[in-house]
Amino acid sequence: GGTGAADLTTDVFQWTLGDAGTAGSPAADTITDFNANASSAGGDILDLHDLLVGETSTNLLSFLHFSTSGGNTVISISTTGGYSGGYSAGQTDQTITLTGVDLVTGHTDAQIIADLLAKGKLVVDGAPLENYFDKEADITIFWGSVADFTGELAKRI
Repeated sequence: GGTGAADLTTDVFQWTLGDAGTAGSPAADTITDFNANASSAGGDILDLHDLLVGETSTNLLSFLHFSTSGGNTVISISTTGGYSGGYSAGQTDQTITLTGVDLVTGHTDAQIIADLLAKGKLVVDGAPLENYFDKEADITIFWGSVADFTGELAKRI
C-alpha cells in the first residue's frame, strides 16, 4: 500500500484503465492515510475518471460498492458498470481500501457517492470540477496505482 503526505495537503489518488485487474480477480490497492475531510479542507481525492468506462455522476451505483472490513472502507469497483443489476463480487475488477476510514456505517452506497461528490472527493466523468479544488489549495497528485506510490512519484503543482 502507499501513502500520500500526512498533512493538510490535498492528495489526489488517480487510477487509469490499465490499473484494474479482471472481473472476479481484482487489482487491490490500499491508501493508508486517506483524509476524509472535504477537499476544500485538505481532504484527499479519489480520481476514477480514467479507470471507469461510461460512468457519469448519475450512474455510479453501477460502478461502485462500499463495504467495511476491520474498520476500513473497501471500495469495490466494476470499471465497466457491471453492478447495473446490483452489486456482484464476480464483476469487481478493482478494490481500494481506505485504512482506518469508515464511510459506510449508517449509509447506503448512493448516500456515500453523493457525499463524496458533494465534498469534491470523487472525480468521475460528468462531475463539475469546481467541487474539487479551492483555488488556493496545496495539491499533490499521484499517478499510477496506489501500490506504486512512493515519494518520488508525487508532484506538487
